[in-house]
Amino acid sequence: MLNLHRERQAASLSEDSDTDIAVIGGGISGMSAAYSLLTQTDRHVIILERNLLSSGASGHNAGQAVAAFEVPYPKLIRTYGKELTDNTYAAVNNAVSSLKSMAEYASSEIADVEALALFSNLESAKERMKNPGSTCLYVPSDSNEPDAVKLDDFNGQTWSSGYAAATGYHSGIVNCPCLIENLANRLLEDYPDQFEVYEHSPADKISLENDAARIVCNGHIVNSSSVVMCTNGYGGFSLESGSPISLDNKIQPVAGYMIGRLTSPAPAGIRSYVPSNPSEPYYYVTKNFVNSQYVTCAGGLDTKLTSWKDIETWTQDDERKCSMIEAFLLQKLSGFSGPRNYQWKGLMGYTDTGVRLAGKDPNLDSLYYSLGCNGIGILQAVLSADVICKQIDGKAYPRTFFDPLVQNQDSTGYPDAVQLSMPPFRE
Repeated sequence: MLNLHRERQAASLSEDSDTDIAVIGGGISGMSAAYSLLTQTDRHVIILERNLLSSGASGHNAGQAVAAFEVPYPKLIRTYGKELTDNTYAAVNNAVSSLKSMAEYASSEIADVEALALFSNLESAKERMKNPGSTCLYVPSDSNEPDAVKLDDFNGQTWSSGYAAATGYHSGIVNCPCLIENLANRLLEDYPDQFEVYEHSPADKISLENDAARIVCNGHIVNSSSVVMCTNGYGGFSLESGSPISLDNKIQPVAGYMIGRLTSPAPAGIRSYVPSNPSEPYYYVTKNFVNSQYVTCAGGLDTKLTSWKDIETWTQDDERKCSMIEAFLLQKLSGFSGPRNYQWKGLMGYTDTGVRLAGKDPNLDSLYYSLGCNGIGILQAVLSADVICKQIDGKAYPRTFFDPLVQNQDSTGYPDAVQLSMPPFRE
């Protein structure tokens, strides 16, 4: 959020309202949903945001747009089958074009980069190459590996030393809070009679019928034909329905940590550093040009929260986690001298399955989900918005394992084994 300048006056819900679709949450999931619905249908849309737009994980991330999941690829295949798993990877990768269109509409920029994941041994890197979307195996010039690209300046390209190999994958870097704010401004300008945004407007109680919903917010009532839950790790609301629903206290709030330092000019890029021991933490680094300044951002550590409200306080443990990230950079990242200029934590949501929950509830036609970033969420949010839009409009949509119909709630589970078994690329 370093270069986010809000010129729009925040408005709070101050009277009863009627709408076709109420979107609960104003992060990348909620704004992507609003964009898809407004540009592809004639529906009226209201966004209800507890705080300000992009105040959660969407405003506290490194902007990495990548088709990746914290659950390892082999485990996803065992759970959902190879066809559905590969289809999901492909659909998330294809969401890049939708993200670019959305960014162009909002006059926002996306940096296209080949990101690198670094490994201390060659075999781990070769195993990672089996993941869909992997582009190339890179090794130092003195390596004997015949099926890899040898880099003369391997340490320079990986921004570190002590690693044996790296795998490439397509990625983008986007400033999420700026994209969200620019989208809100453009959509409000283009759809003045179809779109409303209310901040400091928490949904306290949501009463659901099959074809309608009633939302209590700021002491007022919003009547809606459909509700799209884009709350990620946030709680503080009650859901009432005569039918069982997929979202039933299954979201684990998690704080994700990042630090940032202003640096000398450098090309934009993404690197992740995968530990040889799965019990050790991993770290990711993003370099980008932000608000006429070059910034290095790093993260990877997180903490399970007892309550989502814990994100609102800063503790000694939060400080310790940020110091651990800085210590790693001082040890491993070439040219990093510290100290950090910035530190953040953002609220993420983890599902029981370890993957996103997105699409129509199996038992209620009025309820849709796009939540549970599970640490990785930008492209997944854009895809989920497209799925929901097509479902509401009665059109064919991409089938993924995000669908509440196919998710097996006992398949993985948060957190430590899932979190550390594959280096995630955070939302």
